[in-house]
Amino acid sequence: MIEKYIELVYDDVSHRVGRVEKVSDWKPKKVDRVVYTSIFHYSSSILNYLELSKAKFNQNSPTVKEYDGDLFMPYLWIDIDFKDNLVKAVNMTRAIIESINFKYNLPYESMIIYFSGGKGFHIGIHNTVFGGEEFMTPHVKAIARNMVDDIIQGRFVVDYKIYDTTRIFRAPFSRHQS
Repeated sequence: MIEKYIELVYDDVSHRVGRVEKVSDWKPKKVDRVVYTSIFHYSSSILNYLELSKAKFNQNSPTVKEYDGDLFMPYLWIDIDFKDNLVKAVNMTRAIIESINFKYNLPYESMIIYFSGGKGFHIGIHNTVFGGEEFMTPHVKAIARNMVDDIIQGRFVVDYKIYDTTRIFRAPFSRHQS
């Protein structure tokens, strides 16, 4: 099994300092603070990149910024946001879930659906559903975008920015900043 790493950011996203841990060492738990984690997992090449990033960006702290190495996608995430209209976000989330269920015969129980804590919802589909259990490549973000395109087929509005290589999500069980 390939060792995987995640970035963890505590309290404030403006203080990202390249804190990376082995996935096997990090256990999400309820905490009374904001915690963010990368949506993609990194290969061990992230460790070398962190050291090189200090010189590349002329700073004392390492960063994952511009990392373009191998990535692993534990879940295919779909991010639905409607600023100021939570009812629309709920309805669109339901429609996307129905579409996934109908098109792929994927049971509702196999999807993770949760309120993002702000303006919408996240839908997660575990990688084993589509055979990506140990698949790592620098092209994961393009693959994720294509898979979501196939799911929504232009009928729904979703946030594609989450497929940036170094995008982070609020970690499960952590406190929302507001």
